[in-house]
Amino acid sequence: MTAETNNTKQQYTLYEMRQKSKKSDYAVARLCGTTTHTLRNWEIGELKPNVLQINNLLQIYGYSFSELNLQPFYVAHQDNEVMDDEQDIDEAIELYKSKRRLKRLLIIGILLTPPIVVLLNDLLGPYLENILTKLFS
Repeated sequence: MTAETNNTKQQYTLYEMRQKSKKSDYAVARLCGTTTHTLRNWEIGELKPNVLQINNLLQIYGYSFSELNLQPFYVAHQDNEVMDDEQDIDEAIELYKSKRRLKRLLIIGILLTPPIVVLLNDLLGPYLENILTKLFS
């Protein structure tokens, strides 16, 4: 909890608000349409509830937004954001590599297409008209 100053209200975490409201995590989770696991993750700052979810929680607990201590969300997510950034970089590298592989395959396909067409024409020439007629009729 943060100390109360002259013009500011005391701020509470989501967990503190739930404790002060004397509501069970199960009851609050049901009212919010979520699970107790998700609610607990919101309370410890592991997950961030969206604005509508925060509004619902504040109404259930009887508090205003100015009384909500947002510190747990920022402290808990600093390390996660670094992990997310590293994961995003790894995914971008993999995407780049897969695009390079695809480009190589396309180039190989383009280079090999004329010889294959010539070879197929030589091998299937006499039967080609018959095959095409059966395929497209």
